[in-house]
Amino acid sequence: MPGMNAGVDLSQAIGDIEDFEADLDIFRGRLQQVVDEAVRETAEDFRDEVQNQLKQSDIDSDTGELMNSWRVRPKGLAQYEVRSTADHAVFLELGTQPHTITGNNWLKFIPDDPSGYPERNFTEEGGEVKGDFAEDGLVVSPLDPLSDADPETYFAKSVQHPGNEAYGYFQDAVDKKSWKSSLNGRIRQKVSKLIEEFEASG
Repeated sequence: MPGMNAGVDLSQAIGDIEDFEADLDIFRGRLQQVVDEAVRETAEDFRDEVQNQLKQSDIDSDTGELMNSWRVRPKGLAQYEVRSTADHAVFLELGTQPHTITGNNWLKFIPDDPSGYPERNFTEEGGEVKGDFAEDGLVVSPLDPLSDADPETYFAKSVQHPGNEAYGYFQDAVDKKSWKSSLNGRIRQKVSKLIEEFEASG
């Protein structure tokens, strides 16, 4: 009975597996990239919508500080944060109750009727403004850089702020559309394109 060769040459199969694993690693890396891109682009869209809500509310038309303060910051792979660098962003979003503001020598305001407020002269010592603050905290200073243009600008030791309206511009941006659906659709589109590219590459 002739001998039988029971051996199996697996070198080709092993080579194919190694090639597949290498392609799979490349695909995983690209998949992470496109998902990260989708999340970042959605975060940028949300930031733009927050700015659009601010523009519609007209609450930032004087300085543009709040409008220009919104940033998209990476927090990790496919993790992004949309936030403002302006301290007053949350106060305009949620509103505030009437409150007292206690300031430094440069806290100033323009009263509706300045005739009832006393004038007090200031001196400058070592680059700091010194002066005799009244108990009510209302003073006017010739050292105020705005005094020539607006002589009714007053310094204050403290002022009673009437509070801010809650504009809710951030929540309005959240409610504008389903951001989760928008993200999912963007991911599906990018992943489908990635699969087509890999299939075309053979």
